[in-house]
This record gives sequence, C-alpha cells and structure tokens, in this order.
Amino acid sequence: MTSTLMRLALFIACAGYASGPQQPRVYANYPGTAARSPVACTPIPNLPVPRGTSLVLAAQSTAPNTAGAIRLCRYSSSRSPVPLYRPLPTGDIDIAADGRLVAYRDSQYRVHLVEIAASTDRILGLGVEPRFSHDGRYLAYVTGDSLPLPKSPERLVVYALATKKSVPVGPLTLPRVGDTWNVDSTLLAWSPRADALAWFDMGTAKSGVTVATFIGGTAFRLATVISAKLGSWLAWTPDGSGVLYWSAAGFKTVKGEPEADFNLVRQAVPGGATTVLVAAAPTRWIEGIAPAPVPSPDGTLFASLLGEPSGGYDLVTLFARGRHRRTINLPVAPSLARFSPSGAQLVVAGSHASLIDVPTGHVHDLGPAVAAFWAESRQLT
Repeated sequence: MTSTLMRLALFIACAGYASGPQQPRVYANYPGTAARSPVACTPIPNLPVPRGTSLVLAAQSTAPNTAGAIRLCRYSSSRSPVPLYRPLPTGDIDIAADGRLVAYRDSQYRVHLVEIAASTDRILGLGVEPRFSHDGRYLAYVTGDSLPLPKSPERLVVYALATKKSVPVGPLTLPRVGDTWNVDSTLLAWSPRADALAWFDMGTAKSGVTVATFIGGTAFRLATVISAKLGSWLAWTPDGSGVLYWSAAGFKTVKGEPEADFNLVRQAVPGGATTVLVAAAPTRWIEGIAPAPVPSPDGTLFASLLGEPSGGYDLVTLFARGRHRRTINLPVAPSLARFSPSGAQLVVAGSHASLIDVPTGHVHDLGPAVAAFWAESRQLT
C-alpha cells in the first residue's frame, strides 16, 4: 500500500516555515482540567457577520485559571458573543460547518469529539490533525501507536459519526514543524462532496498527491496523482473535480532580496491532468511548505497567503483566473483564510484575525485569534 502513497519533494531543502508568517504554536502548558466552564467572550463593535451565519473565533485565553488555553467564541448579527465550548488545551482543532461538533487534540495527543448540544466530550484515541468532512458526517485524523514522536508508523483513519466506527485508510508520514500541529495546516483536505480525501506524505523524496475515495462508505481506494513541483498544502476545487496547489515557477534576487514566482495549479481527480489557473504570481515565499490556495465558493477567486515582493506577508492577495490580482493589507500576517458561505467575506487569522469585505476590500479588525471558522447560525442556538 505504501507505493500508492503521495510523496512530497520540496522544491528547496527546508525543515519548516522559516520564511513565512506562520509561527509554531502549542499550548501544552494548559492541561485542560483547570476550568470546566466557558470563558466570557469580548464583544466586537459593528461586526458585519452575515445573517444566518456565525463566526467562531479561537483565541488564547488570558484569564488566570485558563491562561494559554484556546477559548472559542461565536459571533452573529443577532446576539451578543457567547462561548461555543469550554477552553481547549491546544490549537489543533476543527469545527463542523453546521456548528454542532468540535474536534480537538489535547495535550496528551488524544483526539476528542464534542457534541455541543449534548455537551458530550468523547476521546476517540491517539491522534493529531482532526478534520471534519464538509457535511459533518466524518472526522479524519492521523493516529499512531505513539505520539508525538512515533516509534511506529502513523496511520490515517476516518471516524463515521453515524456508525461510531473508525475506518482505516492507510499509512502516511506527517510533515512536522517542531512537534506542533495547528489549525492552519491543511495536511488533510476533504473534497466538497465528502467522498474523498487528499493529503501529503513525507516518507520519501518522490512527489505526488494521494487521493482516497470512498468505496460503499466503508472502505477507501487509494490513487496517486504525480506532481513533480508540488510546493504547498492542498485544497479542493469547489466542485470537487480536482485539487489545487501552488507550484514553484522560478526564483530570483531583486535588489538583494529573494523572490519566488508560483503557479496556481489545478490537478484533475481522477486523471491527473494539470491546468495552470494563475501563472508566475510574484511572492515572498522562498522556503518551506507554502499555505494552500483558498478558493471562493463559486471558484472565481483564489486567496493567497504567500506574500508580495513589495509588501511582505502582512496582506492577502485575491487572484482571479489569469494574473489579475488585488492586494489587501492587514494588521498582522495571516496563516489561514476562509471565505464565508456566500463568498462575500473572507476571514483571516494567525496571531490576529480580520474580516474582509471581498467586494470593497474593507478590513474589520477582530483582535487576537489563532483561528476562525464559519458555521450555520440556526445550529448555534
């Protein structure tokens, strides 16, 4: 089975995110037992959250009994901010799109599944990188017999919420930045139809994309789609017909400063045929695994966190097909971005979060936050 796994060869030798804005984050100083109740949420004046949608911000708590923990606060247009759940011990978290479920890794490298309405918190087993499918029916995560430094092979599993059973997918080798995993990495990318997963494997120098597709909902078929210049994390096209990634297109030095051009590539699944959607975009990203491109829900825009040669990393760039681009300056360099369900807004976060009105480019400051999620408001009552 290992011959079918995706292998990533970095376009330059690297061991982390040295040139980019990401900073490894781990909150192991908070054991998760100091407080069993939520932390109060800070109001954000004039927050333009669309009706029918909630914005959940994950930020480090500064309260004395939960300092270093991650508090989850949900914001909507119709009510004051309220805690989604109690403080969590790490930033390795995910929230289902309908807002009913939270998954997180604790400081002992165990994956938890939380049902908000019932206030149940179940441990699924050792693991990192929990990621919900878009419909919330499945939770993928990486497990192993020992973490964080495995002495045995790591494995990808999918937990089915309906049957409460885990389905093995296959072995893989995690890329690491120190020993931290964060919400801003997209090691595991679910297709919009929740019928396939794409991921990285760092086991050898061979490069490619591995896609695991469901077989009758109880097993997976693995297929390798080779790509020699894969240079970023993965995303799916909104219609689920392929995966998206940045590919290095060339390096140069301008006035003594290194610059890199990247192509935005769509790779068909199945089939493997590639199409360049944006050619030779100039960036500041010269080392490490680049952040995944972020497509708008209708597939007409692509958000880039690779920085600009003249502007650094404190910005987000919106590309249309071709090379047309629009740069939006931000207070702090972001490490993740998510479009709202309508595509009219883009939330970015890293150590600080901002909400961008896509048509106008207006930036609304959201304050400190390590992550942000969109959720359906009707499920968060």
